[in-house]
Amino acid sequence: MNNLIDKYLTGEASEEELMELEAWIKKSHRNRKFFAQCSNVYALTGDNDERGDDAHLDTIFHVLRRKERNRKIIRYVTAVGYAACVLIVAGWVYSIKRDSIHRDVDYILSQADPYLEYTTLYGVKSKITMPDNSVVWLNSGSKISFPAKFTGTSRELFFSGEGYFDIVQDSVRPMNIHTPNNIDVQVLGTTFNLTTYKEDKTFSLMLISGEVLVTKDGSTIATMQPTQNLVLEHITRKKAISIPKDTENITGWKEGWLVFDDISLSEVFTKMKRWYGVAVKVDDHTLLHKTFSAKFKEESASQVFDFMHKISLINYSLQDSVAFVSSFSAKPAP
Repeated sequence: MNNLIDKYLTGEASEEELMELEAWIKKSHRNRKFFAQCSNVYALTGDNDERGDDAHLDTIFHVLRRKERNRKIIRYVTAVGYAACVLIVAGWVYSIKRDSIHRDVDYILSQADPYLEYTTLYGVKSKITMPDNSVVWLNSGSKISFPAKFTGTSRELFFSGEGYFDIVQDSVRPMNIHTPNNIDVQVLGTTFNLTTYKEDKTFSLMLISGEVLVTKDGSTIATMQPTQNLVLEHITRKKAISIPKDTENITGWKEGWLVFDDISLSEVFTKMKRWYGVAVKVDDHTLLHKTFSAKFKEESASQVFDFMHKISLINYSLQDSVAFVSSFSAKPAP
């Protein structure tokens, strides 16, 4: 790709090469950023004679790649509750050397806005305010990253996990939320619950207010209206849009409710792992197909397992942060 960018910068790229470069740039935020840095550095590094020097361009590519690998301007937040967070800032210091190219690269990289990254561990939830004053509540095991300042014609962010979003209206700068499995959500100003854990088989979005556009690999999946709930299967691309009578089953986690609405024990145990940080080991996998419905608030993991035991659904033993589960007819694991 360096050779293709080289040809573009020196005006030697063919029409086919330009199309290939455009497709590569559109493929990811990282590619767009690197191309912009190359273009900016090239514009800053000397006269026309220099710009015709292949060795000069190779130096630009080499330095940018090295700087990008070393650059760690990320605020990493591990939330420890709704009221308190610990902020860890990783920084760097670069030595400015005699080479003018190195000085220009340092300048370009220093002007780039740092990305802020927030992560909630299993058993933890958090509330984050973004640069435009939009707010997102993060459920357990979620991750979000965005620039320290939104610039340009759109607000770009990356998200995985589950979050309740309250997005500030901006008619000229839509927000693009990039999620795992190449699914993007475009919003102007709206409120919705988004569930998109990387390891899950489905993507789901419950729209509370406003309007959102959901796309996958650039193709439109749905333009959603308030009260609609979208569930999309990653492998089959099968989608279902419904209007739930009770949204608490979907959004109740934000208020501390752990809701199981006629879901398989496989999904129940996944939710419990995220909610309590408890791993579940099952000795009879036929159990995972059984379904369970219940609603809890402020109960411990052992109380939830106790309830499943009392209704003759499972046997279990809880040791530290691991639950050993067996069928009700079998003896509990030691």
